[in-house]
Amino acid sequence: GGPTTAPIVVTALWVVVAIAYLVTRVLAWRRLPASPAVPADVSWRVPFLLLAALVGYAVVLKYTVVGYVLATAIFYVACSLLLNTRPVREVIVRDVIVAVGLSVTIYLVFTRLLGIVLPPGGLPL
Repeated sequence: GGPTTAPIVVTALWVVVAIAYLVTRVLAWRRLPASPAVPADVSWRVPFLLLAALVGYAVVLKYTVVGYVLATAIFYVACSLLLNTRPVREVIVRDVIVAVGLSVTIYLVFTRLLGIVLPPGGLPL
């Protein structure tokens, strides 16, 4: 019971899915023959940077007073820049608008409609 049970269960299930996916990817990668069909420029840089961003996001939410809206907007923009293939100048305005819009909308839905407490930070929402 309680409002914390559902997020914990969902998070635990996502962790199980992520671990299963990681194991299948590592096993598939180990079975690949050394051939020119496998690109030599496959990089682990972006996945590790995304993982670092996720850990940083969790730390900021838990241990600082930044608040959900600002932390989520920054996290979204950082991830979109890491995953984007277009030049930053073409997408940064769009990414910031989407990040702020999503962060504020999610914050208001969770806090006002669902009654779930998210860290407000310094923003008067």
